[in-house]
Amino acid sequence: MRGQVLLISLLVMTVALVVGLSFAVRTIQTNRMTSVEDSSQRAFSAAEAGIERALVETDEIIIVDRFDNNNSVYLTIITQILSDEVLIDNGAFILKDGPADVWLSDYPDYTNPWSPLGFSNLTIYWGSVTDNCVGIPEVNNTMAAVEVILVSGTKAVPKIEHFAYDPCNPRRLLNNFSNVLAGGIVKGKNFAYSATISVKSGLLARVVPLYAGSYIGVRGTRLPPQGKLITSIGKSGGTQRRIISFRGYPKPPIELYPFLIFSPK
Repeated sequence: MRGQVLLISLLVMTVALVVGLSFAVRTIQTNRMTSVEDSSQRAFSAAEAGIERALVETDEIIIVDRFDNNNSVYLTIITQILSDEVLIDNGAFILKDGPADVWLSDYPDYTNPWSPLGFSNLTIYWGSVTDNCVGIPEVNNTMAAVEVILVSGTKAVPKIEHFAYDPCNPRRLLNNFSNVLAGGIVKGKNFAYSATISVKSGLLARVVPLYAGSYIGVRGTRLPPQGKLITSIGKSGGTQRRIISFRGYPKPPIELYPFLIFSPK
């Protein structure tokens, strides 16, 4: 009997010890998860603060700041989007009839009109090989045409030219748009169609997808800046969070040029 009592006592003690250890482990894990979540939130908030700080800056700059009250820090880097090839609006999808601007002069005063080689070629890329051209009705159409409104000359005396291109053969019989060229790769993104325009003293080119939306890329020699890319990294404890934000230039006033759709040159 004494042996049985001792065995039962040992079993009870073992069960109590296991339950206690299990509760302690769960408590430690919960506290650790709470600590990680708090650090993650502080790191994200720090990264957001870096973005807010960058929005008031106009130049390329590196910003470092610390929050002493919660031991978090952020590093924010502002860089110009400056290249011979760019994705319009930093690669965002451009909706049907939604204007997308390519700056060919320096924002905001339209200085240094673009034509580094006298007359320079500006190539617009759009569309995908999976696009579907259904003609009429347009409800299921995914193949975009584009209109390009080119503003050149000077801000005081601008010259306005319109170009329109459509990869859809049945539609071109109706709208008299120009045919397209083969596409290409811009910043790692594959496009199905392209169109090339000769530009002299360019100020701005507005690209408008028609019939359907599309991603849009452009190529040109020594294009002016197209906006700024803000990368903000927040850190708290051992947790790090990153936010990337694109800041494009404001849309030019509509008075600068007439916004005419379906008006090919």
